[in-house]
Amino acid sequence: MNQASATKYRWEDLPRERLKPDLERRLISTERLMVAHVYLQKGCIVPTHSHENEQLTYILEGLLRFFLGDDGSEVVDVAAGEVLHLPSHLPHKARSGRRSVRASGTSRSRSPRSLARSRARRDSQRLHLVRERLVSFVAPGYAFVASIAILVILISPTPFAGNGVVPR
Repeated sequence: MNQASATKYRWEDLPRERLKPDLERRLISTERLMVAHVYLQKGCIVPTHSHENEQLTYILEGLLRFFLGDDGSEVVDVAAGEVLHLPSHLPHKARSGRRSVRASGTSRSRSPRSLARSRARRDSQRLHLVRERLVSFVAPGYAFVASIAILVILISPTPFAGNGVVPR
């Protein structure tokens, strides 16, 4: 019998992570997949990098210019409604144009270190969502204590006796 369960996310419920002053993202990360909602302000540059995993970038608003290859000589403009596939290990850099860009990117999680970061990020996302809901129902002074209790449940290697909670 399959014990897997689905998880529903809302982008607006997830915190924005500021990577640099002109670049933010919201991230959903699972054991084998990662999807990001990325916000680039006008003129933002994402430095050249590459990674083991493939990447799909879907532009929701604006235009993002990619510079591909070791020397960045291949230039590809990706506009709203378009998707760019980047194969594994392809060096790439990106720059937003004259206006802000909103994009969504999908890639695979890969190494054990990456998996550990993904699990920590997922647990942090769960804690954030639960804590946000708690704050609206619990007096603010008690929300922190409730958050710690939830964190313990999320990271515990064994189920708590009798409560039916089984950490993932």
